[in-house]
Amino acid sequence: MINWKIWTIVGILLAFMAVESISAISYYSPTFDETMYLGAAYYYWETGNITVVREHPPLTRIVAGASLAAIGYNFPDGDWNNSQQMKLGKTFLYESGNDLDSILLFSRLTVVIMSLTLGIFLFFFVKEVYGLVAGLFALFIYVFEPNILGHSSVATTDIAISLFMFLTMYAFWHFVKKPNYKNTIFVGVFFALAQLSKYTGLYLVPILLILSLFFTWKRNITYRHTIMLAAFVVVISIFIINLFYLFQGTGKALVDNISEDRIEKHITNNPLKPLILAVVKTPLPLPENYVLGISDTVLHQMSGHRTYFLGQYSRYGLWYYFPAIFLLKVSVFLLALIGISLYVFYRKHLEKGSLGNAEIISIFFILVFFTINLFSSINIGIRHILPIFPFVIFLCAKSVKYINKRQIRIYLILILFFALSSILSAPHYISFYNEIIGSNGYVYALDSNYDWGQDLKALSIYLKDNGISSVKLKYFGTAAPEYYGISYQQLECGATHGIVAVSANYLQGLIEKDRDCHAWLKSHVPDARIGSIFVYRID
Repeated sequence: MINWKIWTIVGILLAFMAVESISAISYYSPTFDETMYLGAAYYYWETGNITVVREHPPLTRIVAGASLAAIGYNFPDGDWNNSQQMKLGKTFLYESGNDLDSILLFSRLTVVIMSLTLGIFLFFFVKEVYGLVAGLFALFIYVFEPNILGHSSVATTDIAISLFMFLTMYAFWHFVKKPNYKNTIFVGVFFALAQLSKYTGLYLVPILLILSLFFTWKRNITYRHTIMLAAFVVVISIFIINLFYLFQGTGKALVDNISEDRIEKHITNNPLKPLILAVVKTPLPLPENYVLGISDTVLHQMSGHRTYFLGQYSRYGLWYYFPAIFLLKVSVFLLALIGISLYVFYRKHLEKGSLGNAEIISIFFILVFFTINLFSSINIGIRHILPIFPFVIFLCAKSVKYINKRQIRIYLILILFFALSSILSAPHYISFYNEIIGSNGYVYALDSNYDWGQDLKALSIYLKDNGISSVKLKYFGTAAPEYYGISYQQLECGATHGIVAVSANYLQGLIEKDRDCHAWLKSHVPDARIGSIFVYRID
């Protein structure tokens, strides 16, 4: 039982997280992805059409759209499809007479709620394994973690997938402890919701399969339990996924929408070509748009994605990207706590019984998730490994169980400086780099690590406060400068004079066709830095 004093502490921590997230919500302009998501989110509730965005499954959009539909906004007429997703978003946000700040607030609040929910269940998980003090410690780290705060403040998919992957593994741990029907159903439901959050949820398939066989081998569960779990997960997932897609296009084969020639072009030298062709010709009990989304994701991986990292430009990913970006983007104080926890694991080994099973599940999840991403061709942000953060924090909490009186002071210093660093970085959580790197993170990595289009609103405030009536602008993002009252000329390639504002992605040459256009600015000292946007006065 948890008494009222503990609940008060939990409530204060979660309230702080809510306040910090809402503060960032009011600061950020729409990020690159939000523009297309929010138009599609409202369109779903207007028409029941789920096909406008298929890059990611619809759960976050459906939930965000529900909050918007409950309030009611003007919506552009017409039939919209997947190729028009960005145009739909811009029309809805900027050209339909809607209050943009209101739309962003209510859609983003749904993600804040998801993030708070994840914090609560992380607290429960840690408390069950390591005790109450460790649970509070884990929650403290969670609510001050800048990367989590940044992505809790935007209506995208990364917090949702982190929540439901965590709940899936938490439910699976309870299933291993007590393999009854209730726990089986929980695993199936959370697994399905993970699949509806982001296609990354498919990583759970090998994770659950291998862990189930491992715990069967350990005799924690029987083969009958493993078969029961697999059957329930498949049936529940198929039903819930179809339900969210309103059973649109269920039973079609992939080749019904994508030509076999196009598929063959990408697998010409693949030794599994016969098997792949057999699969794509088989009717599937899944919605058409869900299957097409998986196909688009696979093709995206094959074609790669532009990346700038440590001075290198790449399209097909770097195997060391995610390990390095983790070290660069995570606070040095949290890295210190991770180091202490590794030492504790070395000295104390795994816990006994079901407590040790929780550690095995967490360690295995981190290792598999991290390993899969080593081979990713899409290196655009730490957000792609955000689902490991709750498990990292969970494992860090082990050290609290074995802390002695002499070490308490060290822990207090680390977590207090960690919290102070987080508070001082507000509201620039998306562009946060650790205390050694500081505000120069754009030199190391770009895109959603630093510049996701989130600072245009702040730029408009800066220009107004400083009496700047016009600016030469090169902005990376999907927000509309005109909406924010910014009078501007498009910054052309090559040197110029006057007031110049340029996004970090363009300054560092992330976009290949503009790679060298603005390098001349690096010899000038910026007059101001508005988050990810640099402002220069060039005489």
